[in-house]
Amino acid sequence: MSNPTINPQSVRNAFDRFKYLVKKRSGYPFISFDKGPAADWENYKPRVRKYALSVLAHDTWNEDVIGSGSILSNTIKAIEIQSGDLVNNLVDWQNRFGHAKRIHYLFLEAQQKPFLRHEIETLLFGLYRGNENEGEIFETFSNLTKKKYRLQAYLFFLKDMDRFMPIHPTGFDRAFHELEIEFKTRSQCSWENYSTFNETLDRLRPLIAEVAGLDSVRLIDAHSFCWMLYSLIDKKSKGKLITSTTSHKGARSLGSREISIIAMRESVVNTLKNANGQTVFL
Repeated sequence: MSNPTINPQSVRNAFDRFKYLVKKRSGYPFISFDKGPAADWENYKPRVRKYALSVLAHDTWNEDVIGSGSILSNTIKAIEIQSGDLVNNLVDWQNRFGHAKRIHYLFLEAQQKPFLRHEIETLLFGLYRGNENEGEIFETFSNLTKKKYRLQAYLFFLKDMDRFMPIHPTGFDRAFHELEIEFKTRSQCSWENYSTFNETLDRLRPLIAEVAGLDSVRLIDAHSFCWMLYSLIDKKSKGKLITSTTSHKGARSLGSREISIIAMRESVVNTLKNANGQTVFL
């Protein structure tokens, strides 16, 4: 797959729209990706990753534990993050639509299936501790999980955030459309597509830095820009851009703690709604 064309003027036009929408949504102008509204909305991602790595504890793994279930258990904990004000919303792990619909359903089921457990733990060990071919691991996971793109991208994001980013195919496809980049990720879960996705974000970095007047833009900043661009445009189209916190003088943007608390509250409510009479541990 060849790299899609990126028009610098299209990036400039999209960024101008982005700045306008940030101001309308938050009441404050865009400053940078580590300050102001953008930081309030998006700085949870490195925090989620840091917490996930602490429970993944992959630096303690050795080949002797493959198949024991400990690697799988740690990986599930690194997905199901709901600790204090920190909630992992990079993957849909909550039980909102039934157990079988959970994005890491295969991992949960593998806990009680020795052969599958050994197979998955071998792949995870190869990803985080071994020198296995990343593309082959991605494709094998793709086949096992029935192309759960967001799950696989999240696992690679945990491995190396300088090279790999989380993905939300629908959101990023719409952001790329706004940027006039002809590239699709929806229903395209493959190593080739994921590599192109990350390369496209990387190529956007210097263009975003230039139009934003910033010295540098990280890969995760380019990711955040695309996600916020999609999210703000989507809210505007639904008439939800202006909220009670932004519709009056002296408005402020919600902080990352407040956003996480709201997300956690909604997650708990949804979990209780889908309990179906089962005992729910919160």
